[in-house]
Amino acid sequence: MLSRKFFEAVRQFRTTIDNAEYLRLQAESNTNMRKAGMHDGVTMVMTGHSTEEMRKRYDKIDLDDLRYGIRGLEGFLKNVNQNVNNSPTEQEKKGQSKFG
Repeated sequence: MLSRKFFEAVRQFRTTIDNAEYLRLQAESNTNMRKAGMHDGVTMVMTGHSTEEMRKRYDKIDLDDLRYGIRGLEGFLKNVNQNVNNSPTEQEKKGQSKFG
């Protein structure tokens, strides 16, 4: 578990910057932790968010996220199309040629 020293350091750091800058850094950290694959619960503890709603509010989707999502969807659809195009017809399943 995170130590008290960590939370004290965060509290002290927060007093040295204005609130808008702290919130920007918190959102950036939240987003980077998601991209690194960190568990949502760990992210919430490290950022001080007590609800999933708050964690989501500070998690920003950027252009790289959209590109990654589009590439993943394209790959998925390519596999689906290959499976559909390569699946046997009802005639082929019965041992008959589709050409008669």
